[in-house]
Amino acid sequence: MKTYTICLLSVFVLQSCSRSLVYSPAVSLPFRPLSENQIDLQGSAELLPETRPSHSEGLAAPGISGQLTYGFSDRLAIGLRGWAATRNWNSNLRTGYSLHAQYRWQRASNQSLYLIPRVGMALNGNWIEGLGLSHSIIWKHQPLEKLSYYFGFGAAFGHTAFNGQDIRITVNRNPMGFAGLAHLGIQWAFAEKAYLNLEANPILFFNTYDQENGLLLSPQLSIGYTLGPH
Repeated sequence: MKTYTICLLSVFVLQSCSRSLVYSPAVSLPFRPLSENQIDLQGSAELLPETRPSHSEGLAAPGISGQLTYGFSDRLAIGLRGWAATRNWNSNLRTGYSLHAQYRWQRASNQSLYLIPRVGMALNGNWIEGLGLSHSIIWKHQPLEKLSYYFGFGAAFGHTAFNGQDIRITVNRNPMGFAGLAHLGIQWAFAEKAYLNLEANPILFFNTYDQENGLLLSPQLSIGYTLGPH
């Protein structure tokens, strides 16, 4: 009999039908703020955190990700991100997608404050086994023409509702959890529209169902390119 689960998973999911899912906490800001009708593309290699570290081979799995962000105005951009683990359970490809907004306040000519809400889903093979949300606040500074950096913080909440016929539920615990996120990034523009982005994402997670918590690091290295009018 098939067992269906509905999972609320932020950039952090607590439990699922699979032993563990993966997610991507990176914010991956463009090197320069996007203007109206500009498009930013990024491709990354990163360590994707596991949703259930005690049921996986470690805290994170190697993976790849891609992101497309479109500028609707000088302040608002909307982006879609996808990721996949290169280490998978039972030959199922573990993937995920998220939709995010980047709302920017320009504090000075070279400083900006970003609000980044996100919703996402995680898949095990062809099945959507996780859904979630998070929010981050990022401060970005560009001290040099070809160099910028950013840092910020975020929060995530996750909850999983199990089907009552799932025989794997052997404990009476509320399957929910929380995560605190931090984001640290540095960017180098090696061409007019192309750049490298190195980002580190420390995560403090609390999993109430498995009764585990800890600190992990999710780094990523990406290459980006911005299309469209200046």
